[in-house]
Amino acid sequence: MLESKLRALPLPCMRSGSGRARRGEGTMSDEKKRRHTRAQREAAMMRDDGGSLSARIGWFTGPREPSGCRLWRGTIDSHGYARIQPRSGCPAVLVSRLILGLTKEDARVAMHACDNRACVEPSHLRPGSVAENAHDCTVKGRWNPVRGDSSHLARLTPRDVHEIRRMSREGATYKQISDRLGLAPSTIGCVVRRVSWKHI
Repeated sequence: MLESKLRALPLPCMRSGSGRARRGEGTMSDEKKRRHTRAQREAAMMRDDGGSLSARIGWFTGPREPSGCRLWRGTIDSHGYARIQPRSGCPAVLVSRLILGLTKEDARVAMHACDNRACVEPSHLRPGSVAENAHDCTVKGRWNPVRGDSSHLARLTPRDVHEIRRMSREGATYKQISDRLGLAPSTIGCVVRRVSWKHI
């Protein structure tokens, strides 16, 4: 199934170079060791089978899980997505895009019906627009934007916001409120007009 769905695309390299990673000083963490091992396996596969992309994708695709997912056993990026190098020296690309036959010029994204980013089961993948993907994310409750005092940059608390709005309703100017709280008048204005802290 995977082989039949895969279109081996002649993806051009976006940058030249040997693809060799620079070594950092000190010992590698467990995660770096796992990534290093994956990269070595991928390099060996490229040598052993002549660089056949479809063969390498098949080799790194895990067995079917009870959920129906087939998880990627190769390189996983920092966002949890499966990646592979089409050719030596080329940057890694998303495996899900290769399976769907999406070229780099195609603005569509690969959407996962299973919501498992490491899944490469073709029946769980479909192309969609960025807007469709964002809507799907919101509908499924996976969109969790940082807002309010959950942000590490927040200088106000919900209690401060209520106090600022109360003072404004009672006739205090932005300057008077800002002097009292030690904030910029523009910040006070944004809170009062609900440009910021809209959720309160």
